[in-house]
Order: sequence, then C-alpha cells, then structure tokens
Amino acid sequence: MKLFDAAFNTLTRSMDVRMIRQSMLNNNVANVDTPTYVPQEVDFNAAMAVTVPEEERRLNGTQSNHIEEMPDSAELMFEFDGGYGEIPTYYDRSAEPSVDGNQVDIDTTMSHLAQNALQYNAAARSIAKKLSLLKYVSSDGSAG
Repeated sequence: MKLFDAAFNTLTRSMDVRMIRQSMLNNNVANVDTPTYVPQEVDFNAAMAVTVPEEERRLNGTQSNHIEEMPDSAELMFEFDGGYGEIPTYYDRSAEPSVDGNQVDIDTTMSHLAQNALQYNAAARSIAKKLSLLKYVSSDGSAG
C-alpha cells in the first residue's frame, strides 16, 4: 500500500517547479533595466510530464488551448534538478526588445508572478488537506 498517491506526488512536483519558476520570474524583474537581458522561463508542462506516465497523459489529454504552450520564440536553455528530476527552462524571446535590447515585459512578468503564487498556494493547500486526512485516518478518527 502506498502512503502517498500519484496526486500527492504531482502536487509536490508542481510546488517544486513553481518555486523555481518564481525565482526565475523574480530574477527577470530584477533585471528589467539590464541592457540586452533576455528573460528566463520554466517549461512547466515538460517539467510536470515526468511525474505522469506516458499512457496516463494520452488518456487524460486536453484541448491544446487549455495548456499554455512554450512560445515559438523560445529556445531550451538548461535544466535544474529539484530533487524530483530535471526542470527544463528556456530563454523567452517572445517580447519585443526595448531600445537597449532588454526583453522583459514587466506587466506580463508581474502577472505571471501573481498567477504562479496563486497556483503554488493552491497546491500547498491541497497537500495540507491530504496530510490532514492522513493524520485523521491514522488516529482512528478520533479528534485528538
């Protein structure tokens, strides 16, 4: 019997990826005035794909517009190891460069920061509920 199910593992992986993405987005904001700076981004779908078996991904397919795709202008950069495997990242060249060559779109980046934080918090709350349920079950349903 597994103590933690696939959903729990997916949620923890999601939090790892979101934490790295938050760091990269913060770095992009910090470099908004750096000439020729190209923002970095995480390929969330590719990072999450390693936690879901191939056949399950095919069975649970979704419409292409439901999942944000990596922009055409992106180029795969390097990979982190967050303890659960590699996390693909890339340079995001989708924004028009400013006069000094900087490609950070501060409005879009701030929006991505807020969205990422919300999704991280939602995953954290889900994990907390799962752990709370596990604690309840392991205590034979008693309140203490």
